Amino acid sequence: MPLDNHENIMHLQQDCGAEEAEQLLEWLLANPKGQISLESCSHLHTAVLQVLMAFRPKICAPSLTMPLDKLLQSAGVV
Repeated sequence: MPLDNHENIMHLQQDCGAEEAEQLLEWLLANPKGQISLESCSHLHTAVLQVLMAFRPKICAPSLTMPLDKLLQSAGVV
């Protein structure tokens, strides 16, 4: 499962497709101080990236994948 919620942290894992954008949006609306872990994420659909750009949640664990990390940095997410 690409999204896994533990307490106040949403873990984005593996390949997060467009389907996960709505779930992430709903979670961020319900948890405005929630944090995001990208440590196990290898790919983000642009819809998920747009949600992260709009909400700018705290990233508690950055992506370990260099191309994804560079994309998130250039988008101002991390």
